[in-house]
Amino acid sequence: MNRDAIARYGLNVSDVNDLIEIAIGGRAIAQFYQGDRVYDITCKYREDARDTPEKIARLMLTSATGAKIPLSQVADIRLSTGESTITREMNKRHLTVKLNLRGRDLGSFLKEAQATIEKNVPYDHNLYRIEWGDSLKTSTGPIPAWLSSCRWR
Repeated sequence: MNRDAIARYGLNVSDVNDLIEIAIGGRAIAQFYQGDRVYDITCKYREDARDTPEKIARLMLTSATGAKIPLSQVADIRLSTGESTITREMNKRHLTVKLNLRGRDLGSFLKEAQATIEKNVPYDHNLYRIEWGDSLKTSTGPIPAWLSSCRWR
């Protein structure tokens, strides 16, 4: 977000956040009661109005004076890849990867995965580390698939 541009248009950062939340993620605008259950009624923009970065950039904000401002005038809209949720452990980011392996011995898969990652995935070994779950470190044969996880730090 470009805070200077937001201020120039007489908007607040919360105005931009509200537009993004409602348009893309949706926001509960009311509740529906059925017996003892409560359901949120959520409002968000149609999928075809928000399915590309270009369409998101054209979403309109309304200033206090009624002026219509495209989101692209106050924010840089771009598609990027990465983890959607950042989790931390011991104040360090980490990513947990889990898998369910079928039709193959997990121990041999683990050895192949470790070798493939080491050979084909360049990363700074001083900044990042791959930590395989304790049960996997010593596995040479079949182990339950639910034990399979590795952690990137």
